[in-house]
Amino acid sequence: MTDDTTESGPTAPYLIEGARSSRAKCKTCRKPILKDTLRLGILVEGPFGTGYMWHHLPCAARNQFPKVEEAYAQEAWGDVASLPDELPSLEDLNHLREAAETKKKARKVLPYAEHDPSGRAKCKHSGEPIPKGSLRVALGQEVEFGGQTRVSPFLVLPSQ
Repeated sequence: MTDDTTESGPTAPYLIEGARSSRAKCKTCRKPILKDTLRLGILVEGPFGTGYMWHHLPCAARNQFPKVEEAYAQEAWGDVASLPDELPSLEDLNHLREAAETKKKARKVLPYAEHDPSGRAKCKHSGEPIPKGSLRVALGQEVEFGGQTRVSPFLVLPSQ
């Protein structure tokens, strides 16, 4: 038989609280979580035991909304002493998620063509400046580092 509270560490899958200090960083945006700012802790099993991965509550709402819904359903703020007076409603957090999804859908997918808005860009192939209003093509270049592969855009003039 297992008990819900153990001496080895936390067991609640989610925790919503005001940050006790400014030492934790958000695992979504990688910025510090300032003291007394609302944060969501998601329980993870790590190599050194169990612990929480902390996220700003709005960051978690944008990227991990089902987990925020679960935390609200479980009232994950139950026994927390450092909770601010007002929690944002689930509807407000849902609006953040919807705004993030629309922004993600509007993002351009490489390769694409567009008109140069400024005239400050240079062609990466020939080195010529790309005139303002002229057509340019954005291609992707894969960069590998640390076991990750990312695609970064670079601009070229279309061949005549």
